[in-house]
Amino acid sequence: MKILVTGCNSQLAQELKATESEGLKNQASFTVSYLSRDELDICSLEDALCTLEQYKPHIVINTAAYTAVDAAENDKENAFNINSNGPLNLAKACSKHCAKLIHLSTDFVFDGVKSAPYHEYDSPNPLSVYGQSKLSGEQHVQQRLPLSHLIIRTSWLYSIRGNNFVKTMLRLIKEKKQLEIVADQIGSPTSANGLALFIWSLCRSDSFIDGRTVHWSDEGSTSWYEFAVTIQKYALKYALIDSEIPVLPILASEYPTAAIRPPYSVLASQSTFEAALEPWQVRLESVLSHLSKLSL
Repeated sequence: MKILVTGCNSQLAQELKATESEGLKNQASFTVSYLSRDELDICSLEDALCTLEQYKPHIVINTAAYTAVDAAENDKENAFNINSNGPLNLAKACSKHCAKLIHLSTDFVFDGVKSAPYHEYDSPNPLSVYGQSKLSGEQHVQQRLPLSHLIIRTSWLYSIRGNNFVKTMLRLIKEKKQLEIVADQIGSPTSANGLALFIWSLCRSDSFIDGRTVHWSDEGSTSWYEFAVTIQKYALKYALIDSEIPVLPILASEYPTAAIRPPYSVLASQSTFEAALEPWQVRLESVLSHLSKLSL
């Protein structure tokens, strides 16, 4: 089986590559190609068609995305080009070449007015340009590949690679005397490592890629403030920082941003196939433990 991964420099694509042998059980029947934007620009339909003609994949995993949530408010055209037109082009190319598409989306398609975890059947209502562009991409995939897609919504993604909240907190803890972190926005942190293993489990049983949407995040929920406090605790345990600093809770209204974020965006996730959900604290400790070994 041939698999093509877009956006090879994204933290998820890098984690897919790092977990490939484990996730695919070293099966020789699988070959995976990871393409950068220079090799496959999803914003170009011609590029998408030609690339799929060349590689002839059975499954395309789209990790390419515009993820600068606040910048998107003043960069709507670019955000929609990548997050909406890009998936549309991939869906058209997959349809022509009889490939299935796994497309990554976000908890930001919801408005956060619920007080219970969001299910796949809950109605989206994005508050930001970023969320709107991601929802538009979902809709294109659903319409163009009604029986040959799988949309995975995830939340608060982080890893040892790329730019993310965990790595930002580690840097700020070293640079600042204290931090003020928003405490009234609730979600579920997600390790890209666990998400990657989940995606590989789907590829091993591609009958599940049949026109559905699923939610995947690590188990449990927290606030950005509690997340930061826990990051510092484990960072100290694994000697990633020398000492603690005060971390103070603040309201979102005290830290205005260009984009409106959902106050509650916990996803109702369920274990599927061989990929099991683990508490976000367990996944976080694993990532920070790994980072400590890399820094030796």
